[in-house]
Amino acid sequence: SSGINAEYGWDVSNFEQLEPDRPQFYGSKTRKNPITEEEEWYYPFYRMYLKIGFSVMSLLFMVILVVASTIGVIVFRVAFSTTKSLYIVEDTDNNALYTSVISSVLNAVAIMILGFVYEKIAYMLTDWENHRTQTAYDDALIIKLFAFQFVNNYASLAYIAFFKENVSRNGMFGEESWKRYV
Repeated sequence: SSGINAEYGWDVSNFEQLEPDRPQFYGSKTRKNPITEEEEWYYPFYRMYLKIGFSVMSLLFMVILVVASTIGVIVFRVAFSTTKSLYIVEDTDNNALYTSVISSVLNAVAIMILGFVYEKIAYMLTDWENHRTQTAYDDALIIKLFAFQFVNNYASLAYIAFFKENVSRNGMFGEESWKRYV
């Protein structure tokens, strides 16, 4: 109720319908506006939806890269913890500490690099989608960035919360000898 009053008081109840086109918007066809009866440029929906579909596929690919980098860090940690020939130092206790620190740093670097790369990709994809208004452009960009950053920043925590205990109990790939290293 208070949102409706604020909309009315600020005269923004139909803001998105009256919002001007972005300067970067380019139409490929013209049509008659049913309200003003003037010719206006528009961009066919099917072309924009094809571009949005490509953007979604790009997002899914980057999410798969995040999962792969998280699995890579886990495999690194297990490999360096279980194989004596790969020990960083001969002392087993210090080796576990070093392996933990190195895997944490690798994970942090992977998160930062993937976040930086996807942010650039998200801006390029959103520009390419050719949204008519600034609101539509901002909404599309926010959805892309939020979805990726959520997965990127929380994939490691999801592993710790939901999988690490089970892996520790049953061993990696069902092998009991790996239990204490994960």
